[in-house]
Amino acid sequence: MFVCYAPILAIFLPSILGINSEWLLCYLLLITFMINIILNKKVSLGGKWILILFAYTVVVFISITWTDNYSYDLYTLQRVFARVIAPFIIAFVAMNIFENKDNVHRYMKHIIIASLVLSLISIYQMTLGGGSADEKFRSTATFMNPNGLAIFLVLTIPCLIYGMEKQFIPKKIGLLVAAFVMGGVICTVSRKGIGAMILVFFLYYILKKQFKKLIVLGIICSVLAVCLSGYYVISHRFTQEEVHRHFEGKTNMAYAGVKMFIKNPIIGLGYRGYYENFGKFFPHSGDKKYDAHNVFVTALANYGLFGFIPFMGIFIYPLVVAIKILRHKNTGINDQYLNNMAIICIISLIPFMISAFFAGGLFYDYAILFLLYTNVSFSLSKYRSEY
Repeated sequence: MFVCYAPILAIFLPSILGINSEWLLCYLLLITFMINIILNKKVSLGGKWILILFAYTVVVFISITWTDNYSYDLYTLQRVFARVIAPFIIAFVAMNIFENKDNVHRYMKHIIIASLVLSLISIYQMTLGGGSADEKFRSTATFMNPNGLAIFLVLTIPCLIYGMEKQFIPKKIGLLVAAFVMGGVICTVSRKGIGAMILVFFLYYILKKQFKKLIVLGIICSVLAVCLSGYYVISHRFTQEEVHRHFEGKTNMAYAGVKMFIKNPIIGLGYRGYYENFGKFFPHSGDKKYDAHNVFVTALANYGLFGFIPFMGIFIYPLVVAIKILRHKNTGINDQYLNNMAIICIISLIPFMISAFFAGGLFYDYAILFLLYTNVSFSLSKYRSEY
């Protein structure tokens, strides 16, 4: 309920006693989960991946102590809970409930519904207006920025593909939803989102060895590129000048983060250290502050090697396990369902990591992290419980 529908309902739900209703829903669901595991007397700590996530969460929490700009006040604790602690809790819950294959399929049906609703909102905004404040032609749906919406929709595609393949959603309906999701991503005019979407399909067909579909995908992408090149609102985002300008700016921001890391290589600058030191490297920015537009560089600058190692482990460990599963001839693992979950893990993580290399906010959007961690948990929970 929370992972699928909170991103849609968040802006419509009222605050109760100063607390947003979506978080009250999260607390109630967590209490329900706690009661359930107490009654059933069955709970799993989640294995190595949960330990890695816990280590990163602890690093972020204690990094507040070595920064001059933040303290353990209510506002900071709320931010840390939403962006770091809550995703860790969601991952822990997912690792427990998705050992059951039926729960995975039930969840996938709901995330497909959510992707359809968000895609329709995105298309509506592009055609009738009401997108982001700074660029009205770019759709944001209920998200704060178009890149966030695009990556969220992209992360729903693996579940959609699997649902059509296993026919727990009718193929015709699945193809219709897929068309809307692709349209929703395109309406964000997000270079990262569109690139990640193509990469998801590409990786899926490569890992499934469905090379004929790769050719069809290439033809579809070529036709879409030709058709969309006639629309200025989309084509101008992909001009050489525009891409070069953005790439140069983000390269400079990443380089500044590397210099911050070199000054404090062990523990970094502390919580939101890059953000608070941005003005020292870009004095002409005035009062504006930004992260590095690269989550990896931001993590290096903020937490040094102390936090960067568990941060990278969040991605690398599931990828290693997923690759091990797919190489079942050498490991003795032969489970078609587990193989499919491993593919979902890979085609979720790799596009996200590439997008995060060029975007600073993806790892700080709790809705995106909830969805990413859920996709990753499918294979890890099954693998940990049986092998």
